[in-house]
Amino acid sequence: MSNTDPTKVALYLTGELLDQLPNGTHIYKLDLHKILYLVQANLGEDNDISKALPFYWYLHGPVSQPAFDAGTRAARTGVASVEETGDATKFMPGPETPPEPSIGSADLDEAVDQLGRVVEEYRFREQRDRMLQDEIYVDAPYEFQPEFKFTTLPALQNFACEENRTASDLEQVLYRAEGKLPLDPAFEAFNTRFSRFVSLADTFLTAETNEYPLLRAELTELTETTWQVFCNRLRYETASGTDAETLERWEQQANQSLATYEQSLTDFESRLLDAGIYAQNASRATENEPWAKVTKSILNES
Repeated sequence: MSNTDPTKVALYLTGELLDQLPNGTHIYKLDLHKILYLVQANLGEDNDISKALPFYWYLHGPVSQPAFDAGTRAARTGVASVEETGDATKFMPGPETPPEPSIGSADLDEAVDQLGRVVEEYRFREQRDRMLQDEIYVDAPYEFQPEFKFTTLPALQNFACEENRTASDLEQVLYRAEGKLPLDPAFEAFNTRFSRFVSLADTFLTAETNEYPLLRAELTELTETTWQVFCNRLRYETASGTDAETLERWEQQANQSLATYEQSLTDFESRLLDAGIYAQNASRATENEPWAKVTKSILNES
């Protein structure tokens, strides 16, 4: 295998990154992808390092399969020391140095220089999510991504724990997200189901939701599922440099998760009906409609 293999490029940059960390510090596995993405974004289009790092978008932002593979190889070859902490993986400098890829020295120097700049800025950011939002998700292929990830998802996740959040606030959050759905035909099936999700959520939010803590929690879970389903399709649609077998598996997962999501929406609708929320909302919503007033007047006169 040639030294221009994407995994070897990512491994080399991983080693350079770890060497630039202050003593006693670390990076998380997912941070590696974000840092390499920013390095690539700052490199010229003709830089061979940039060309060797394909990315796709998923749950936590841009992801590179070579970066995943490089992390595994770095741990195995001693380039990195690894510490598992719960659901996170920490990378720290190891005793070994990775081989230098056979890429022009000017391109390597530019990549290492950009890496140093990104690491320096990344290190002093107290709010990494803000950096993710301001400097990475500005490149997201669809406006729906930052809207849902940074506004809709947190609002509905906190909703299950907050009794004072007004329904109208949350409804507006949902409507804004719906207004930013991708126009790409590849997301047409998701968009249809998302609009159904918004309708069901709106129905529940107009009820006295504090009386239904289990349904509040279920709506939060359904919101998280919504993001997962969207990202399953997103991963497939934005994949580059991915082998055919993996692409086929991702497409199957996207289709299957969409079908499961549709069933989850149906189940949530059934529980709203069982709780009588649909009937309550229907009577409240129609009393003030013009046609409802006319009908009520006719009935009173008969």
